[in-house]
Amino acid sequence: EREREREREREVEEQERASERKKGMEREEEKEMEQERENERKKRREKEREKEKMEVLEKERETEREMEKEMEREMEKETEKETESKKKTESEKRKEKEKEKEKEQETCG
Repeated sequence: EREREREREREVEEQERASERKKGMEREEEKEMEQERENERKKRREKEREKEKMEVLEKERETEREMEKEMEREMEKETEKETESKKKTESEKRKEKEKEKEKEQETCG
């Protein structure tokens, strides 16, 4: 009787130890899974930050290109004004010369 009682106690103790080992392994697995989820979240956040950085850089480049285009347009306008101004000056000089010739012809004639 005592022998059977001790045998049952050993079995119960063995079951309890097995149950504790199982719980411990489950806790370890849960920790590992949580760590993996945390790593995935970190990766996603890092990708998101990288994407935002790239978007900001692209916007800055676009702004720079727009500014360059605007400067080119301004320079073209300035060049056009200078060309127009030169044409007017040349035209005025021609007219002036023509007037002088007319005067000379009048005085000579």
